[in-house]
Formats: sequence, structure tokens, C-alpha cells
Amino acid sequence: LSRVMFNNRPFQQVSGIKSEGDKTTFTWKVGRFKTCSFGSSISSEKIDAGGTTWKVVFFPKGFTDPDYASLYVKSLSCEMDSGDPTDPDKITSSNFASVCVKMVPNPPPAGAGPAKSAGKADLPDNGEGSVVETVKTKSTKTIYSADSGTKAPTVKAAGGGSSKRSSSVKTSLTNSGAAGGAAAAPSEPPVERVLSQLYTNKDCSWGFEKLFDLGKMFDFRTGYITEYGEDEKKKHYPVDNLQNGAMTMTIEILAASGIRLDQPRADSDLTPEGRSRVYWPVHNLKRLVEKIGPDKRLSSAEFTCGDDAWYLDLYPNGFRAKSPETLSLFLHVSRKSADLGHVVKRRFRFGIKKNQAKEEEAVAAAA
Repeated sequence: LSRVMFNNRPFQQVSGIKSEGDKTTFTWKVGRFKTCSFGSSISSEKIDAGGTTWKVVFFPKGFTDPDYASLYVKSLSCEMDSGDPTDPDKITSSNFASVCVKMVPNPPPAGAGPAKSAGKADLPDNGEGSVVETVKTKSTKTIYSADSGTKAPTVKAAGGGSSKRSSSVKTSLTNSGAAGGAAAAPSEPPVERVLSQLYTNKDCSWGFEKLFDLGKMFDFRTGYITEYGEDEKKKHYPVDNLQNGAMTMTIEILAASGIRLDQPRADSDLTPEGRSRVYWPVHNLKRLVEKIGPDKRLSSAEFTCGDDAWYLDLYPNGFRAKSPETLSLFLHVSRKSADLGHVVKRRFRFGIKKNQAKEEEAVAAAA
């Protein structure tokens, strides 16, 4: 038996660390999820990137939604900053980071699955190693997202949680081929998720609350999890041990310290045309251009203008720009409204003005 069969405690391993300037890339292997529950996490060791220290936190059974595994990247310097006791809302430390998480599914090993075929697809084996429930998942052509990321909730989830599938994660025992056959190609495409965020002493953790669909993650056919131990006696890989396996991700952190973004602030007066106006001070634009590459963004905090909540995305080196020295700015309705499918139609315009040249070209974006 593999050594993972003798130890049910979750494990993690960081390897292949490569640093190039402010960018650090590494491989993160994490596994033995069987004893994990909704809200429990596995943390990486400390990772240095861009002169600052970071940590990756993985929730294999979910953090905010029990149907999805979650992953967050935490700035340790921002976490340890207790802030200004005289002004609890003041931002006293900040680090920008662009994070990319990649996971390439592996073909299931030869003989993976139950000792005999389940017959029809998605029907559980009622013999040895049967399960209570089989999870069906939708097929997709690609799983890629470049999103603004999700702030980790400040209160850690604990206990059960309501799941659309079941009160606990079930492992699919279906098998499309006979045991002992050749390894098949994984049924799922590579997963790649990207976020760019400013980490502060107020918001020190950002990530992906719906990184992996648990129905796919705990299905041996997708190839998300490997190394779950071969049964020498039965000469096959029992999928009831799948949660004792491991999955491997490649994580890239491009970090830059000393970046300052203030909260958007509303102008108390209307414009001559009767418009409401909001300013978003962005400091040291020259440093942003130097440190943050093309298609990388900084997101503002949400603000209220009129009856709606909004936020801004700034790309110091442009978004899909065909020419250099391009700055891109986007206005978005609040994430909550977008999730609820609300449609908001508003007329707006942008203006950018120089706002204290002596402060290293601090600028303000007005919407």
C-alpha cells in the first residue's frame, strides 16, 4: 500500500520554487481530504514573492459553499498589521498581488475504479464499495476565469452547511471501462483562475470561493485527484480511497509592495450638468505602470452612487491594448447585483486628472 494509506492526516508540500524579480512560481501538492469537513483548511508554508511573505489556504470541502472547494492567498505582512488604534478604518499597509492558479487533470491510472464495471454510466455499484449517491456534473469546454477574486470572509465557517447535492461529499464509483485497462485521458480540461487585488491590513486575504466543483473534484474520471493508493489484493484502485489522494496545482504570485489606493469618495456637490461624481485617488501611477503588467488590474472598493453600488477596475498597462502606454478603466455594478442577475442601465463618463504632482503623479479617477 502507498504511504498515504497509513496516514489520514491532510498534508501539503511546496516544491519547484522559482523567483524572477517580483514573481514567484511554485508547485503545491495537497491531499488526504477524507478527514476534512466543510470549513476546515490546509495551509501552505510561507512563500516569499516581491519582497513580501504570502500563504495559500485551501478549503477542500468548501468555505462559503459546501458544493465547491475554495482557495485563498493571504498577505502575512498585512495580516500582522494591527492598524491604527485611533482610526480603525485607516489602511496602514498594502501589497498588490496578481495570482494565477493552474491545475492540469491527470489521466486516471490503469485499473482505476471499482473492481467491476458499473454497467451503465452514473449507476452506483451495489456490491462491495457501494455508495449512497452518485453525482452527475455538466460537461464544459473550458474552465478559465480572470476575475476580481473574492475576499475571504472574516468569520470562519464551521460545521455542516447546506449543500445542493448532499450533506457530505460523496465519491462517484462509476466506471466507463473494465478494471485493468489502459489509462484514459482526463475528461476535464485544465483549470486556470486569475485574480489581481490590493491586499491591505483591512482585507489581507483574497481568492476563489468556487475554485473546484466538488462533484468533479471527487470523481476519479476527471483526474483532479491521483495517488489514492492501489489495492494489491484486488489489483485495482478503489475509488472509495479517492479522498485520501492528492492534487497538484501550479501557483504564481506577482507581488508589489508600497502601492496605495484610497477608498472612492463621493463629491458633495453635483456637476453643472446635475451629475453625481465619485473620485478614486490612485497614488504613484508611475510605479503601478512599472510593477503591474498588461491585462493586470487593480480593483477599487465598492461605492454607492445614486441607488446602486459600483466598483472600478484599473489596468495601468491596459486591457488587451494594441498599443503601449495605454491605461484602461472599467466601471462595474456591484458583485452582489451581478450574482443576482440584476440589469442596471446608467449613463456615465470618465475623467482622469492630475492631483498633486509633487506626490509622484498621484491621480484621481472620476466616474
